[in-house]
Amino acid sequence: MRGWVLVLALFAGAANAKEVSVRSEAADQKQLTVTVYETDLFHVNEQRLLILPEGRVNLRLADVSPQMQADTLLIRPLVSTNAPKVLEQTLNTQLLTPKSLLENFRGREAKLIKTHPTTGEETAELVTIVSTQQGIVLKTQRHIEATVPGRLIFPDVPIELTPTPAIDILLDNPKQQAQLVELSYLSKGMRWQANYVAELAADGKHLDLTAWATVYNTSDADFSRATLRLVAGDVGQIHQPRNYDMRSKTLMNVAMAESAPPITDAGSDYHLFSITEPTNLADRQQKQLLLFNARQVAVQKNYELMGNGQRYYRHASSEPETQHALIKIAFANRADNQLGFPMPKGAFRVYQRSAQPLLFLGESLIDAQPEQRQVEIGLGRAFDIQAVYQQTDFKQLPAVNGVAQTESAYSIRLRNSSNEAVSVTIAEPIPGDWQLLSSSHPAQSDRTPTARWRLSVPPKQEQVLNYRVRIRQAH
Repeated sequence: MRGWVLVLALFAGAANAKEVSVRSEAADQKQLTVTVYETDLFHVNEQRLLILPEGRVNLRLADVSPQMQADTLLIRPLVSTNAPKVLEQTLNTQLLTPKSLLENFRGREAKLIKTHPTTGEETAELVTIVSTQQGIVLKTQRHIEATVPGRLIFPDVPIELTPTPAIDILLDNPKQQAQLVELSYLSKGMRWQANYVAELAADGKHLDLTAWATVYNTSDADFSRATLRLVAGDVGQIHQPRNYDMRSKTLMNVAMAESAPPITDAGSDYHLFSITEPTNLADRQQKQLLLFNARQVAVQKNYELMGNGQRYYRHASSEPETQHALIKIAFANRADNQLGFPMPKGAFRVYQRSAQPLLFLGESLIDAQPEQRQVEIGLGRAFDIQAVYQQTDFKQLPAVNGVAQTESAYSIRLRNSSNEAVSVTIAEPIPGDWQLLSSSHPAQSDRTPTARWRLSVPPKQEQVLNYRVRIRQAH
């Protein structure tokens, strides 16, 4: 079956005009800019210098992305004087393969070469390819062959077939001259993600941070010496079914490209990172490019316990609940803290060096963090800091104006088995319209959806938080 060809514009003019074929490849590129988005989308903008003869020209632009969105294609001459007129443009993805070559020669002649099994002598015979369905059927001068008893030699390559996807353009060129042409299109098959690597100081008060942009290319195309731009932000797209084979692809890791940090532009609703040096983006390649470095960033280590709002709806069992505290580090994304950069969403990994080699402490995904924002990273759960939750009372109160009421009391026993004093935030998401009736420690926010307490616990000791809450919950 023949590959598909999508016609993007209808052709106008005399159909019987003599056409001259011209092929352009990546070597003709004078400029190449690739803009990659965080989703599976990238934008190619390139300029090619072409020598076009006068008259009707069938121009084939090769070395384009096979996953191009054909309806986004834009081609225009950059010089208006004697500029060629585009009559028709076609995205041709009928690739040259043994199968497609056979299919295009169905009903045509090819040369069959047979080799004598004893002497090795070769003989040639003209055959007609009759069928290529579920095998090959040949017609010789004497009979029909259901297999190929040798090898086939073809006189030419059909013009419909191309080694790589190409754009076929029918031009009307008024004068032979060099033409600088701009080509622009969107394509699937490339995305990028920010990755952050932090080394926490032994005392836990500072960290060194390196931010990388990891670009994943699964577009089936190579882009050499491209000016690379990275867009941070969610760009709206029309989701359409893809018209290509989504083969599984294996990414090959490459060395990190450590160069000057990119130039950032926040002039629109997105953040644009422009990589300062041209780079190569090979197919099935994963490349890391430096976004920024920051040294001696001041951080705070915090511990947090997040409660379960479901416990406030019912009488709990007598068995206590146990939870280990979540470890968090926080820092200010400000210039006076060695930062002040827009931080795209991505994976944040933290290591720590002490007397031994680096130790991995944990990782989490962070959302996009603008400048001046406080950034908080969850690492894992602390082995030595533990809380034991116990419901000590539960009452179903009479309803008031059809609104159900409950009153319950809790005890949270906070244990610190480490050798250092710690400060722990206890966060309790309390449902409904609630009122804190009593508390052994002052609450930091007693009328918001989440009640918070901050307790300091000496080493090898414990603290107990007791509180009582009334909840009004409409049916």
